[in-house]
Amino acid sequence: RTMYVIPYSMGPVGSPLSKVGVELTDSPYVVASMRVMTRMGQAVLTALGAGEFVRCLHSVGCPLPLKSESVL
Repeated sequence: RTMYVIPYSMGPVGSPLSKVGVELTDSPYVVASMRVMTRMGQAVLTALGAGEFVRCLHSVGCPLPLKSESVL
């Protein structure tokens, strides 16, 4: 699988009301959706800096096939 790291801003970059965050996901669909719903790019990385940010984690929730039987 591919892991995507998405820096984003909910609201105009630099606005005091905006929330800046980083999302980790393994879904290309989530990446495309975040592109539509948020602001992404170099300006967001710059705004992120070393300050506070929202942490997000998303997974498709479908594990890869096991190489052997699991024992319960």
